[in-house]
Amino acid sequence: MKVFIIYLLLLHSAISAFAITKTSTGTGNWGTAGTWSPSGVPANGDDVIIVSGHIVTLNTNTNTLLSLSVNGTLSLGDNTARTITVSGSVTVSSTGTITIANFNDTHSFIIGGNISNAGVFDMVTGGNDLCNVTFNGSANQT
Repeated sequence: MKVFIIYLLLLHSAISAFAITKTSTGTGNWGTAGTWSPSGVPANGDDVIIVSGHIVTLNTNTNTLLSLSVNGTLSLGDNTARTITVSGSVTVSSTGTITIANFNDTHSFIIGGNISNAGVFDMVTGGNDLCNVTFNGSANQT
């Protein structure tokens, strides 16, 4: 049993070591490597930060992010329904906005942790509910 526990701890450490914090470098598309520092599209388990003044357009479905902090703008969609998945928490600062880019598609936002919104989290555009927000954590969520 001790060997199994040690193995699990080592596995968790190894997986955590691959998590990277991806920070937006300017306005651009989510799926463009140059939109992020370090360069490369956010991968499974990454923490993502959108900097104030930057507009990032979700033009691809995301991997499962560890966390998402929006200080600028995250615009969902590029004329295609998109899915964004965050296993941990989503934070929208007082300068942050998460919104819908177009009227044509229904998007999915899956949140495994909590959401903290001091800015704008607007999933309704033109009176149409265009994003299904799902809280899928195993504990109470706020």
